[in-house]
Amino acid sequence: MIGVRKDPEESGQGQPSYYQDMGEPSPFYTAFPDFYDESPTHPSDMHTRLEPARALADAKIPFVVWAEDALSFVHFVPTVLFMMQILVPDEEVDAACDVLTLRLPYERKPTPHPDWMEYKYIDTDQPSCFPQATLLEWTTPIPDGITGEEVAPHIVIHPQSYFSFDVRDPSRSLTLVPPLSLDNSGVRFPTLTAFIDSLSDTVLDPPLGYRHWKLTMRLRSYLSYLMYYSPQTRALPRVLPNGDLEPGHRALLMSVKPENRQSLDGIVRGTPVGRMTQVLERRALLEQVGRIAEARRPLPENRPRRVW
Repeated sequence: MIGVRKDPEESGQGQPSYYQDMGEPSPFYTAFPDFYDESPTHPSDMHTRLEPARALADAKIPFVVWAEDALSFVHFVPTVLFMMQILVPDEEVDAACDVLTLRLPYERKPTPHPDWMEYKYIDTDQPSCFPQATLLEWTTPIPDGITGEEVAPHIVIHPQSYFSFDVRDPSRSLTLVPPLSLDNSGVRFPTLTAFIDSLSDTVLDPPLGYRHWKLTMRLRSYLSYLMYYSPQTRALPRVLPNGDLEPGHRALLMSVKPENRQSLDGIVRGTPVGRMTQVLERRALLEQVGRIAEARRPLPENRPRRVW
């Protein structure tokens, strides 16, 4: 992927953090400096890659394609494609796995993928960040002339609740027809707003009940890619001389959930606060709008020792 920086432990006092590099372009985030007005992945390669997604659509299982595939295909991020990640309704995880293992040469793996395991220097037990997900692995040789990016060597089926995403809500997703052919019309991807909301929800209210450092860094990298490469977030300066956000960033800010606007505003302005401050601010906003149960859930733990 594009450069990923290790996040220093936030002090809560507005000290420099991972997000501050996102205010203006920097050498760190320009390892792939080119912007694209279409996906950097060719439509024919996208079509090949999305064969598992079409199988789920044919089986009438609701879903969205997630992670790097969505970043590249929809939001024009020049990222490498790794394992394909798909969100489905919680009750459809097993059914989705059955469809893919019956129709394509994938098999379920009983153990988590190594990429899911926490850094050993953070937690020697190395817990998985996706304990409820199912991992599928390609079982046959990849055909000649087909790259590892065109055929996903692994697929992850996630329950949608893990990422606070309702895959059945059509306003939160979109299709890529065109440029893709009509047989991809059932393949859906998160909109920019829905993607940012989901990432913010998962980072600031982690479903594990604690911060999994490897997952947090990965999701923050996704957010930084969206804020840098998405056509809607390219305009500079992001903050106008009068202190207002430029129109594209302002529209994006107002489109996300109210509880996620304060943290996103800090990211856009390059003035983020520490993570726990963001968590507390978000909880206060939830309480203000009457979502008491969510606001008063136990605060996420910060389990690991201070490492930076």
